[in-house]
Amino acid sequence: MKKLLLSTLTLATLLITTVASAQITHESGSPTSWRIFKSATAELPVVKMPAFDVDALLAEDAINDAEKLGPWRFGNAFETDYNTHNSGVWHDMPNGERVWRLAIKSPGALSMNVIFDEYNLVFGDQVFIYNEDRSDVIGPFNYLNNKEWNGLATLPVAGETIIIELRQISPAATVQSSLSIGQVTHGYRDIFGYARRIYEKGLGDSGSCNNNVICPEGDPWRCQISSVGIIIVGGSGACTGTVLNNHDQDERPLFLTANHCGSNVTNWVFRFNWDSPTCSPTANGPTNQSVSGATLLAQDGGSDVSIMELSSNIPAGYNVYYSGWDATGDFPTNQTGIHHPSGDVKKISFDNQAAEHGTMSGALCWRVVNWEDGTTEPGSSGSGLWDQNQRLIGQLFGGSASCSSVTNDFYGRLDISWDGGGSPSTRLKDYLDPNNTGVKVLDGLGTGACAGVTFDYDAMIASINGIDATYCNQSDITPTATLKNNGNITLTAVDIDYNFNSGASTGTIQWTGSLAAGATEVVNLPTFNLAGGANTLTVTTNQPNGTADLNVSNDSKTSNFNAVLNGVTVTIDITQDQYGSETTWEINDGAGNVLFTGGPFTDGNDQTVESTDVCLGLGDCYNFVIYDSYGDGICCGFGNGSYTVGNNGVVYASGGQFTDSETTNFCVTLSLDENTLSGVKVYPNPSTGMITVDLSKIDGTNAEINVLNTMGAVVAHQKVSAAVNQFDLSQKANGIYFVEVLTEAGKAVYKLNLNK
Repeated sequence: MKKLLLSTLTLATLLITTVASAQITHESGSPTSWRIFKSATAELPVVKMPAFDVDALLAEDAINDAEKLGPWRFGNAFETDYNTHNSGVWHDMPNGERVWRLAIKSPGALSMNVIFDEYNLVFGDQVFIYNEDRSDVIGPFNYLNNKEWNGLATLPVAGETIIIELRQISPAATVQSSLSIGQVTHGYRDIFGYARRIYEKGLGDSGSCNNNVICPEGDPWRCQISSVGIIIVGGSGACTGTVLNNHDQDERPLFLTANHCGSNVTNWVFRFNWDSPTCSPTANGPTNQSVSGATLLAQDGGSDVSIMELSSNIPAGYNVYYSGWDATGDFPTNQTGIHHPSGDVKKISFDNQAAEHGTMSGALCWRVVNWEDGTTEPGSSGSGLWDQNQRLIGQLFGGSASCSSVTNDFYGRLDISWDGGGSPSTRLKDYLDPNNTGVKVLDGLGTGACAGVTFDYDAMIASINGIDATYCNQSDITPTATLKNNGNITLTAVDIDYNFNSGASTGTIQWTGSLAAGATEVVNLPTFNLAGGANTLTVTTNQPNGTADLNVSNDSKTSNFNAVLNGVTVTIDITQDQYGSETTWEINDGAGNVLFTGGPFTDGNDQTVESTDVCLGLGDCYNFVIYDSYGDGICCGFGNGSYTVGNNGVVYASGGQFTDSETTNFCVTLSLDENTLSGVKVYPNPSTGMITVDLSKIDGTNAEINVLNTMGAVVAHQKVSAAVNQFDLSQKANGIYFVEVLTEAGKAVYKLNLNK
C-alpha cells in the first residue's frame, strides 16, 4: 500500500482537490486511507451528533446581533469525549504503520470543526481532518503543532460529516501519540461562506453596503488591512482583531480584540489575509494563513479590551503588518474600521466626522455617530478603529449600526485600556511599552511599502528585465533595467552602473530626465556576450541628482542565469501514475549541482504525460534522478507510470519500476541514434592537434570517419579501410569536437577535447 511522506519541504506541495491547509502546517500530503478506501467513510462507523433546536438559537442570535453582543455565533458546540481508545477504527497497514479514523456527522450542518482537548503527537505521526467527499481538507498537523496546554483548535471544514485521521508510523514505539476530541461544532450559520461557495459558488453574507478591502477606497490602508484577522472563538463564534506593534519593535505576536469575545484563547484560531482578491464580485481569498491558540496577557471590561500573544510567531510569508497605535486619548478628526462582518471576507468602513466620547454597558468608548461609507455587523466585534494618522485608537464593543441603519457604534478606548484597572492583568502599557518609556504613540512595523520610511533622495533599481533563467546556443543578450524614484524629490539625473560577469563588461549610463516621486522608467543596457555556464549581471544606481543616495539598501539588483553555448534540447517525459504528487525529478551535473527540477504533479492523472524541455551541453555528462516520496516508484501497482529522457529518438534514461529513487548517468551525444559500435579507440584525448582513430578491434572495411564541431558542422572527413587512421586538427580552434565512425556494423561517437 502507498502513503505520502515527502522527504524535504522543498519538494512538498499539497496537491489534492481544493485542499486548504490551516493553522501552521509543516508538511504536505494526502491522508493515507485515501489510497485504500474508495470513499471517505468506507469500513467506518459514523458517530451522529444529537439534534438541537436551530430555530431557538437563531432567535437568540437575532437579539445578540442587533447590538453585536458577544462573538457572532455560527455553530452549536457539543461536548464530546472521542479518543483513539474508545472511538473510531484502527487499520493495520502492510508496511507496518497504523491509521486511526473517526467519522462524525451532524445532519444539516453547513460546516463542522473540532477542538482537541488532548493533542500530543510524536515525531512522524500526522493528523488530517476532511469532509465526506474529500473536497475540503485541513492538515497534515504533526508534532510541531503540539501546544503547552496539550490541546489544538481547528478551523471549520465544509459539510455535515467530517473524518479525523491519525497516521501512526511506529505502532511498536514506547511513546505513542495521544489524541482526544473534546468538542465538535455544528455550523448552522455560514462561517467563511462555505455553503455559498459549495452550492452557490459565491461569498458575501455580510450587508451589501460593505466595501471589500481590495476596492480602491482601501488603497491608503493597505498596511493596516494586513494587520487584521478573523478569529474562530471557542470553535463556535467569530470576532475580529488586530496585530499590534510594541516599543521593542520585535514582531512579538500581540493581538488585540474585545474583552466580550471571551477569555479561553487557547482554543481560538486566527486567520489572516482572508480578503477578496476582487472588488466586485466578492471572491474567496487565501485560506491557508492561520495560527491556532494564544496566551491571554490582559483584559479589562472598563474599555472592553483584550490583548494576547499568539502561540507562535507569525510566519514572514503572511506579510502581516504590526499596526501602530495612539493611546493619548486625543480626539480624532475621522475614523476607519477594518473588520470581518458576519463571518465574511474582510471589509473596510469610513466615518468622516470626529468620533465622540460615549459609554456602552459601563465601558468608556469612542462613539461613531454614523458611518459615511460601509458599516459594522456581528463578527466585527473586537475590530480596530484607526484615526486619521492611521494609528489604532480602539476596538469595537458593539452598537446598532448595520447597512439598514449606519448609526451608533461604540469602540473601547485605547487610552483607557493603557492603564486599565491598574494591574498587569488589566492594562495594556506593560505589553505595548515593555520598557516603560511613557510614550503613548507608536507607528506600525512592516516591510516594503509598509516599512514607513521615506527619503528625499532614493534612486532604486526596481528590476532587471529581459533575462531568461537559461540560454541555449545564444551568444549574447541585451537586457533593460527599471529605474524607480523611491524618494520624495523629483529625480533628474542618476548614474546607473553595470557589472557583467565580475568585470568582463562594466560601465556607467548617465541617465537624465524627470521622474516624479514613485515614477519608473525603463533604461536600455548594452549587449553582453554570454559565457558558458553561470552568468551574473549587477545594476546599481549612484548619485541621484548629484548627491548621496540616502537609502543604499535598494540601489542594486543582481540577475543570475546560465548559458549553454553548445547546447542540445533534451526532453523529459513523465507519464504519471495515480499519485503524481509523490513524483519529482532532477538533473544534476554529477558534482551535486542541481540544474533542473520537476514535479510534484497532480494525483488522479494516471497515464497523463508531463513534458519538460531542458538545455544540456553537447558532450557533457549528467545524472537524471527520479524520486517517489512513498518509495514504490511510478509503476505498476497504482497506475502505469514511466519516464524517458532523450533527444529526437536518443533515449538517455527510462524506466518506472524503482523504490525511493533511481539515478541514471548519461552523456549528451550529437547523433540522433545511440552508439551501436564498440571497440573503436580515439587518442590522444585531450589532443594538441594530431589524433589517431584505431579501428583494429573492428571490421573497419569501408568505414567513414567524420570530425564535427559542437554545432554539427563537419570539419574533417575520410573514407577509410585501414586499421589505423590519423587526422591533423592543428589548424582548428581549441574546443570540443566529436569523432563519428560509421560502418556497416554500426556507429560510434566519441567526444574529443582539442587543447593546443
